[in-house]
Order: sequence, then structure tokens, then C-alpha cells
Amino acid sequence: MKINTNLKRLIREYEFLLDDIDDVLEIHKTANQELNRAIRMAKDDDIAESEFEKDEVEEDEVETFEDTPERKVLKKLFRKIVFKCHPDRLPTGTSESEKAKMQDLYEKAVLAHDRDNWGLMVVVAIKLDIKLPKEAEDMVGRISEETDGLKNQITQLTNSFAWQWYHSQDEIQKKMVEDYLNTLKSIKERNLEELNKEKKILVIGHPRTGTGYTSKLLQSWGLDVQHEQMGKDGTSNWAYAAKESNAPLFEGKFSDHNWHTIIYCVRDPRGTIPSVAYTEDINKASLNYRLKWGKYKITDNKLTNAIRSIVSWDKLIDKINPHITFRVEDGAEDLFKELQKRKVKVLWNDEWLSKKDNTRIHDGFDKLQEESDRVLFRDRLKINAYCDKYNYNTIF
Repeated sequence: MKINTNLKRLIREYEFLLDDIDDVLEIHKTANQELNRAIRMAKDDDIAESEFEKDEVEEDEVETFEDTPERKVLKKLFRKIVFKCHPDRLPTGTSESEKAKMQDLYEKAVLAHDRDNWGLMVVVAIKLDIKLPKEAEDMVGRISEETDGLKNQITQLTNSFAWQWYHSQDEIQKKMVEDYLNTLKSIKERNLEELNKEKKILVIGHPRTGTGYTSKLLQSWGLDVQHEQMGKDGTSNWAYAAKESNAPLFEGKFSDHNWHTIIYCVRDPRGTIPSVAYTEDINKASLNYRLKWGKYKITDNKLTNAIRSIVSWDKLIDKINPHITFRVEDGAEDLFKELQKRKVKVLWNDEWLSKKDNTRIHDGFDKLQEESDRVLFRDRLKINAYCDKYNYNTIF
């Protein structure tokens, strides 16, 4: 393919960011280690190390990718790259500098293959002058997408508390540690009575899938389950899907309680997607929280962003293994019966079956369909799989 000036610049930026993220991660790791050491030296005995040593960047999980048609295209491109640059296949007499170049490209291709990183694979193919497959017309756009993702990751790391502390002067560092410990003590005292208490109900789901409605429904059945607050019997709180998070949006986290029954709210994506796209994604706190824990990348396409958010949150909740999945449109009777089976005391009341809660005025799904042509094939597959999983009509 012909490489224009803009693509050349994008590739240079992408490769720079790939190197830069390694340096930033190393500095961030050191900053966390030094910060934890400073906190450990300044803390009182009643604060355990486990309460503050939580900021290390976790190693990427080894992920197994589905053998989708798109993945098969990537594998085919990978084989072409390996054929051209594998160290064992280089012609006799290849210079040392050329060997080093090919070794670097081969290692990047392996990394791209293992991480399903289309952007990096395309860069390697372009550098080797390998023709890109016709089946993947959107692949070049992945370079821009991966570049934006790296920028966001670097921004998050360099804006972190540990990074700011590490690059401050001694007196400021001392004050930051003191303030942090005072905040930690205050939070600990405030939550002390609630820690590890048994709670009957936790309702989770993606934002705009009916967690507010479900709390009202459960209240009508005699349960004190509050929306985004802790009631006597539990809470309905979408942020708790990120199990290890001290949610900045709400007090506490998933592991503060022993949950008797976890209910997962799902809703037809045709209703959820426009509500997320037009009303929830403009809430920066909500969006940043979902990006951090859902680990998905945003684009300039509202439809794509909503799809990725819903699918990533579903994956996160799958790891929790909820006891009951509740379709908010038509699953109230099934939910009631499942609660009874789990020995939760509920009294049937149908006053909320025909009501709505926390509705927002926005454009509908039809308006968003104008952007459907720019939704990538893999995102189409994922939201269709979500629809199949919960018995909704597929989107694409």
C-alpha cells in the first residue's frame, strides 16, 4: 500500500509511544515502591500495609482470543511477516544491522499476535512492505486507535498520586503522605462498622440497565436495598462490578461485605446503547471509571463506545459469577421466584412492574444507527453475542 505523509507521522508517533510507555511504567513502578515505603515509615500501627499497597500496575493477563474470522486474518498476516523476517529464514550474508532490524520486527509481530494488537501488526507489515489483506479494510485505523490508547494510559499514569508524589520536593512529599494517611484513617473510621457485615442483596449492572429501577422493585417487595447507597439489606450499585475498586463514585467496595445474593440487571441494548451514548458518556466520572475497569478504548463513534462499554462491563461481571440474571423488561416474576429459592424473604407486590425510574430524555437507537457503518466487525460480533446471551434480538 502507498504510505502518505500523515500515515508516516502516525507510525512514528505510535512507535515512540510504545517505547515511552515502557519508560513510564518503569518510573511508575518505582514511584509506587518509594511511596509505599514512605507511607510504611509514617503510618500508625493500626493501618495495615494491605490498606495502601494497591497501586502497582498489574501485569497484563494472558488472554485467549476467540478464533473469529478477523482473528484468522490477523494470523494469516502474521505468517506472512514471520516468513519474511524470522531470524532463521534470513538469507546468508545478511548484514548484522539488517539482522537486528528483522529481529526487532519479528519480536513486535509476535507481541502483536499474542495481544491481538492490530495496530502494531499493521505497522510491522507496512515496514516489511507486505500487502495488507482485503478482508480488513479498517486495519490502518487501528494504528490511530492504539495510539490514542497509549496516550490515555500514559496520561493516567503521569497524573496518578504516586507519580505526582515521586516528582515533588521533600517537604511536599511529606505533606502528601500525611494528608493521605489522615484521609485513610478517616475513611477507615467511617466504614469500620460496615466492614465485613453480611448483606442480603447486591444489584449490579452497566449504567442505564435498570439498577435504579431494580432497587425500587426490591423495596416494593419489602427489602431495604438503596440505589447507590447502602440500605439495611444491601445496595444497587453498578460501580461494585469492579470488585477491587474503592469506587470514587460511591463509598466502599464489593469486598466490604459478604453478599448473600448478587443480582445482575440486563436490558435490551437497543434501549441501553442510546441512553449510554447520549447521557452517561458525558458524565466524566462515570466514563473514566468504566474506561479504567472495563479496559476498553474510546473512539469518535458514540455507537462503538457504548457497545464497548456494555460488553466490557458484562465481561467484568461474569468474573463475579452473579447468582441471578434479571431482564428488567420482563423478568420480575422469575426474579421473585429465584429470591424465594434462595430463602430471601420477599412479599409480592406488582406496583413497580409498569413504572420506570431515573428516565432521561435523549435520541433513540435509530439516530445512532447512522454511525453503524463505522462500527468495527469485532465490535459487531461482541454486541450480537451479548444479545444472544441474554435472549435479545441481535443488533447487526
